[in-house]
Amino acid sequence: MEKRSTHWADVLNWLQKVTDSCTTKEQADSCEKLIRNFHRMYEKKLGLRKVFDLTRKMELKLSEIGDWTLEEKLKLK
Repeated sequence: MEKRSTHWADVLNWLQKVTDSCTTKEQADSCEKLIRNFHRMYEKKLGLRKVFDLTRKMELKLSEIGDWTLEEKLKLK
């Protein structure tokens, strides 16, 4: 965020850009933490349901990136 804006819409736009740039599981995990922070910061101002609605598509994209493939799961065992 260039101007360090704290308005929820500016933060959401920045969060969308970060989400779109994620390509690895580690990046997706870090971005999920940013989304949780967004929820905590703005749930009182916007309402819990609204913040989850605003970030739902981002979370779905991150879950697809972060999903372990069957081969990766077998390597862990």
